[in-house]
This record gives sequence, structure tokens and C-alpha cells, in this order.
Amino acid sequence: MALEETVLDGENMTNLLKANWDISCASYRKLPIGTANCFTVNDGSNTYFLKEYQSYIEDCDIIREESILEKLKNYEIPSTDFIETVSREKMVKYKGHRFVLQKYMSGQSYGYNDFPEEMLPQMAVMLAKIHIALKDMELPVDMDAAWVNGDAVSKYDNILEVLEQHREDSLYKQIKEDLLYKRTVLQKNQNIFRRYFEGITYSPSHGDYQGCQIIGENNRIKAVIDFTSARKLPVVWELMRSFVQTSHNSRNNAKIDLQDLRHYVKAYCEYFPLSDKDLNAMPYVYVFQLLRSTYGYKEYLLSNSEDREGLISFAFWRTKICKEVLGHIDEIVENMMKVREECDWCNLTEKKKEYLLFTTDFWSAYLADEQDYVGRCVLVLKRHCGSLSELTDKEWLDLRYVVKCMESCFKSVLGATMCNWSCLMNSFYKESSPNPHLHLHVRPRFKNPIVINGNQYVDEEFGHHYDRNQNSKIAPEDRQTLYEWMKNNLKGYG
Repeated sequence: MALEETVLDGENMTNLLKANWDISCASYRKLPIGTANCFTVNDGSNTYFLKEYQSYIEDCDIIREESILEKLKNYEIPSTDFIETVSREKMVKYKGHRFVLQKYMSGQSYGYNDFPEEMLPQMAVMLAKIHIALKDMELPVDMDAAWVNGDAVSKYDNILEVLEQHREDSLYKQIKEDLLYKRTVLQKNQNIFRRYFEGITYSPSHGDYQGCQIIGENNRIKAVIDFTSARKLPVVWELMRSFVQTSHNSRNNAKIDLQDLRHYVKAYCEYFPLSDKDLNAMPYVYVFQLLRSTYGYKEYLLSNSEDREGLISFAFWRTKICKEVLGHIDEIVENMMKVREECDWCNLTEKKKEYLLFTTDFWSAYLADEQDYVGRCVLVLKRHCGSLSELTDKEWLDLRYVVKCMESCFKSVLGATMCNWSCLMNSFYKESSPNPHLHLHVRPRFKNPIVINGNQYVDEEFGHHYDRNQNSKIAPEDRQTLYEWMKNNLKGYG
């Protein structure tokens, strides 16, 4: 949905690349997605990404984007780099537009309707990590007090006047119905919506976070791209918008799956906790911005975009989403508040259960996601319970049995020297309303190296306390092998 026609043709493309980056253009392809004009360029051996910004984008916006990319590197959040010109510049001005050349990121790019559903929790977590990485950056503020309290109804009056000049348009009736609907709802409810902005969390953010800004590989996020729209924003706006603009049910049917939305928000909150006020405000903040926006209608009626049909289709979809949110706003709030109440261990996803080793009457043992120590497992009580002191006699006896089984497995299968057991649960108490669920971590410790699939792993801190800040050190295929070894050894214990 490029907003403006490109100023490039084949000859201009060739001249631009050669003069500024000393790159020959053997071939290029215009990409079908995004509001800017984007191209892949090949010089015969290497592929690059060329971005032609919209005319309203200024130098400061691009300089800011470069700073953000550098900041993300420090937090190991992958993105793309700007390539300097022959004169050591990062940006080129040509025919009234600004251009940057970036390293081409190989991998899977996504359209507006084909982001893998199973990757949505990853996407939520990555957004949280972006917010953590950018927390100290000075960015322009969007949806500030002036915006919240400003007049938006007059925009509709103006665009409705413009519409009357297009009465012969086949879409005239639908456009008018949509605009009048949004204007009416906005005028009636704007004072109510405004109150939900009081005291909510703002954070430097991507600004246009959705599936089409993700590069994937093997169903994992490889990179996040396009930080041109980065601003300081209400966290819950970007969070809900990113879900709605990426989820298949939302994009294809203009329907919001409340359970999927809850899981998405929950995955985010595991890294960047939100207050009750934030969660309660989420649908109101999201829909207020939608109601205030005439995007798509205005561009269809007034712009020279190459994709006017795409823009008006997007506008119609946004109005449908407005109606969907407003029609289920109480249910959405109810589901968001469940994020605070739900217990991760009582509501394990099938993905989390994938590495179940064995289960007894009272306990379940899982190979941990993060293998900071090879063989690290999590032992979870099957009922909700807040502390060791609340265990029944039968649960204590069963725990003794499980510990003997696990340690025997670690020693016989992996050659572990000893095991570190811990029951900490500190993370639960970061919340204003903690809801702990009893679980234990066990980290086998090794005096001698472990070899899995020919790869050697060394316990470098052996003889010392474990380090909670270690990164996972085991290759994915070795984790799978480790799981199979342990599961086979523990067969029949449950």
C-alpha cells in the first residue's frame, strides 16, 4: 500500500546506485508491501534492500532510525544496517525523496495475512524486548495530552465535504456510511475514552509493529525491520494493534479471538509487566485511535497512490475492527484482567508440554526451555500451591520419589556429578498481586564434559553456585537428543 508513486525507473535506479554506493544494478524488484516504496536490488553477486521514503519523512526521522538500530544491537535484537555511500553518508536525497540502502536480510518475509500463528507469542516477547532496549531513548511522543484532548471530529467534517465531490464513485455509499459511523461514535464517546489515557504506561516503541515487519527463519524471528515510525507511545496501543494487524482471524475476518489475544498479551507481560490500569485501558486506547483516524479514506480520495484500492480496503477493514472491539469491549477487558490472574503452570500450552519427561500423581517434570545448564529441568506441582510449607504428606513423599528418579537419570544418562535444586519463585513477587505456583528447578552439574551429537559442553562453574544470568548454551538438535535420552531413561517411573 505505497502512499506515493516511486520517482525511480530502471535508468534512475541504475544511476542512483552507481553514483552513491558504486553498486551496479543487474536487476531489481519492487516489493508489494509497505507504505514506502521498497526494492530488492542485485548487483550480480549480492542482494541489497533499497528504501524510498515518503516525501513527508525528514532527515531527523532517518537519523533517529539509525540510532535505534545501533541501540538494538547492544541488546542483541537483530535488525538491518544502513550502508554508507561513497561519501560516507547514510542517506541520499534524490528527486524530492530520501533513500537508504541496507544489507539484505535473508529469510522469510510475510504479507499482511500469512504470519504463522504459532509465532505470535514470539512476536509479543520481541516487542517487550524492544521496549526494554529503547526505554531510555528520547523519542517524539505520540498520543500525548494535546492529541488525546484535541478535536478530531472536524476531520470527519472536512473529509465528508471532499467525499461529496466523488458522488459518482462506486464506493461512495460505503465510504459515507463508515465515516458517519466513526464520527458519531467518536463524538458521543470521546470524553469517556480520554479518561483511559490517565496513568497508563508510555514507552519508546517501534510504531508500526506487525507481522510484515518481521523476518523469520524456521518459524523463529530472525530480525525486526523498519523503525521509521518509532515514537514514544502507549504500550497497550502498540501491543493490541500488533496483534490485531497480524492475527489471521483479525486480518481475514475482522474478528478478535479473545483467547489468542490474552495469550499474546501474557507472553508480552512475562518480560514487560503491565499494570491493571494498562490492561483495563487497552481496548479503549486502541479503539480511540482508530476512531480518530481517517487513514485510507483520505488517501483514497486525495492521493495519487499506486494502490488506492488497497488503501480503501484497509480503511473498510479498520472500521470493521472498530465495530468488533466496541461490540466486545467488556469481554476484552475481562480477558485482559485474566492475564493478571492466570497461572502459567496451571494453564500450560501444548507447546510448553512438548518437553514433558514424566508425571506422577502430584508432580510433572519438564526439560526446561532455557538450557543454561545442560539438562536443566523444572519440576511442577500439579495443583496450585504457593509454598513448600503447604505441601501435603503425600506430596512430600512423592517429591522424594521424583528427586531420586531425576538424580538417577542425570547420573546414568549424562554422567552428572551432583545436582543443584532450587525453589525460589522470586519472579511471582514482581507483580502487585503475586500468585505463586510451587515449582523447583534442578540443574545437573558436571565435573567432566558432556558430549551430545559430537558437541562437547563444559560446566565452567563446576564447584561454584549456578549463574542465573547465563544464556542457553545447547544447540536445538542437541536439546532434542537430550530430551529423548532422558525420556527413555525415565520411562515407567511415572
